[in-house]
Amino acid sequence: MSDTIPTDHEIVSSRLFAAPRDQVFLAFRDPEQLKLWWGPDGFTNTFDTFDLRPGGGWHYVMHGPDGTDYRNHSNFLEVVEGERIVLFHHLPMHRFRMAMTYEDANGGTLVKWKMHFETAEELEKVRPWVVAGNEQNFDRLAAHLASVSKREIRVGRVLAAPRELVWKVWTDPNHVVNWWGPDGFSVTTFAMDVRPGGVWRYVMHGPDGRDYPNRITYVDVVEPERLVYVHDGGEGELQSVNFRTTVTFAERDGKTYLTMQAIFPTAADRELVVRNYQADVGAVQHIANLAKYVESL
Repeated sequence: MSDTIPTDHEIVSSRLFAAPRDQVFLAFRDPEQLKLWWGPDGFTNTFDTFDLRPGGGWHYVMHGPDGTDYRNHSNFLEVVEGERIVLFHHLPMHRFRMAMTYEDANGGTLVKWKMHFETAEELEKVRPWVVAGNEQNFDRLAAHLASVSKREIRVGRVLAAPRELVWKVWTDPNHVVNWWGPDGFSVTTFAMDVRPGGVWRYVMHGPDGRDYPNRITYVDVVEPERLVYVHDGGEGELQSVNFRTTVTFAERDGKTYLTMQAIFPTAADRELVVRNYQADVGAVQHIANLAKYVESL
């Protein structure tokens, strides 16, 4: 479903996507995903800055299919996790205020983009290609979501605790030792440096006595909102298990809505860890153990 409803100063584009709301929102929140689908057909992106928080900047270059580069600069005005993003796009190309909303609808997610221009004349200058460009952008997002769904393991859960506590439990090894891992597993941490570029080295001990070395490198750390890290395994058998994980902590009425999304390079890589390690079941147990521990505090 797609419709475009222009007014004198606004263009509103919408699309119903056959994917859960947290997955659709993460496709924008995670710059590594966003750069893959942002823009009309044939465009690619290079991001200089992507700071998704009120007051944060987004500086990037869109590379056109004809080789022309288009520098863009936006500032984020409002960010409501999983629900709403508002930004202001500055010159040099054109100026507008854009509100993106995400709503549960018909088993999927309804996304609306409302672009408000300062004058009707400015809107008319860009209407022919903005309307078509938005539709192409939605097409690319739909294709990206279909691809990610085959490569991801994602778990979401509401925890009966404030997000500051949930964040601490996730990032403090003194807490992690009490809950990390699927049922029956325990963990020994050798080093945990929770900052961009920092490394967490640990071993998970299986219920059968087997040890699984692990190494995580943190890419993005925004306390208490978001963790992004790359898991590249450790020494030995698990070295080939590589994936990128985004964990978001959204506060809702004193509780925390947590989403964990692990994206693998290929669908075959995901299938490997599901078949060999039951990683999909383990992820659900992992977050359930977090919930039990946090709520006991």
